[in-house]
Amino acid sequence: MTDKLEWWIDETSLPDLIWARLHCLSDGSAKIFHADGRTKRFDSVRDAQNALSEDEYVHPESLDRGDLTRLGMLEREIQPPSGEGAQLLPHMRRVLECADAMRDLAAVRWQQPWTLLSPAEHDRFLDELRRELDVRHVLYGRLARPFLKRVDRDDVLYVMSGPTQLAVVHLTYTSTPPEQPPSPTTTTYDRVWEFVDRTHRDATAYEAG
Repeated sequence: MTDKLEWWIDETSLPDLIWARLHCLSDGSAKIFHADGRTKRFDSVRDAQNALSEDEYVHPESLDRGDLTRLGMLEREIQPPSGEGAQLLPHMRRVLECADAMRDLAAVRWQQPWTLLSPAEHDRFLDELRRELDVRHVLYGRLARPFLKRVDRDDVLYVMSGPTQLAVVHLTYTSTPPEQPPSPTTTTYDRVWEFVDRTHRDATAYEAG
């Protein structure tokens, strides 16, 4: 038996990425290196794996892709860190400013005309937002995550950081970017429930035709 490394991720912390490294040793024992710098030793690999499972850690390959989509995440984000020792530790924990808002949004069952984005749409809507924003626009220079779209118009919900806000942007697909502020028209929400209330009104109007 040879030494082997396995990466496990804290499923309950998503969209934050909290990693643990399982080192399976050649003598059958194991040790876990945690994102807080602790190392814990175990008599067997099975004991170490059980301890990780009890703490809600899973293999990244076993994450539900539907859950990632509901959180507004992409599979490519789930990449184990690299490095050793002091260089590795800072990469074992990625905490997002907007994580709470993303979790709250993931718990909502969306009604048309609002629908979740597919992973393929994520980059397209992010690129379009960046293309349209002038330096004077209220969203310019802020980190944005595309999250939802309306099926009946060119409105996209972005989760913004710096500070955390939800922003509904009416994309223009202009042929001569960037747009002149205040275009693309933007409505911001400081609280998730304010936007959710809006989607309920939108759903009622959409069903009424």
